[in-house]
Amino acid sequence: MGIFAFLISPFLFMIDFAKFLPLPISQYLNTFNGSKFPLFPWIGYILFGNYIGYKFISASSSENSELFLNKIYKISLLALPLAFTLELVYEKLFNPNQFLIYSSPFLSVSRLSFVIVLFYLVMKVEKNVNLKVHPLQILGMESLFAYVFHLMIIYGSPINPGLSLSAVWGNMLSYHIVFAFFLILATTTFLISYFLHITKQSKHHLVDYIKYAFVSVILLVFFINPY
Repeated sequence: MGIFAFLISPFLFMIDFAKFLPLPISQYLNTFNGSKFPLFPWIGYILFGNYIGYKFISASSSENSELFLNKIYKISLLALPLAFTLELVYEKLFNPNQFLIYSSPFLSVSRLSFVIVLFYLVMKVEKNVNLKVHPLQILGMESLFAYVFHLMIIYGSPINPGLSLSAVWGNMLSYHIVFAFFLILATTTFLISYFLHITKQSKHHLVDYIKYAFVSVILLVFFINPY
């Protein structure tokens, strides 16, 4: 199903579904009308993640988890340069527009392979380095906050539609400046997530009140805005 989602995405990105479907539904199918993360091709990553997670748990029960992870690491290590090369050829030969580039199955496979390779290397480092504070573990426990927070900074939200990196600079920044922003945002996200994690342990109810108040403000602004 994950492979099918990747393969069908370019065809879905050739159609403006808003012409014959309600906008809230068409937004789930492609990026034609501004959606940043439609179902396609993103549902492919979820499907692959579910499959890998299921196989990992099955392998863990028979104490073969290390062997399984090593196998998908090697497959991803081979798939990454191949998919990346095919993506370059795809763009060169067909010169697709931004919608077809975004939905390219080669781009999707290269992203998936990169994440698996990175995950495996981080796991190896974590096993050999003893840290009192594991940054990725804390980010994992506070993943919902980290995910929402970084999206608000990059793309904006109902409460900061014009005060995001995308709204202010768009595609005008060079690679070096974007990478610097990435380092700053990643560090900031971790520090806030760490502070939130520590606060939860000592003042759990206070964090709940802040969370509900924040969500309520976002929903209120979202529903009273005319756009």
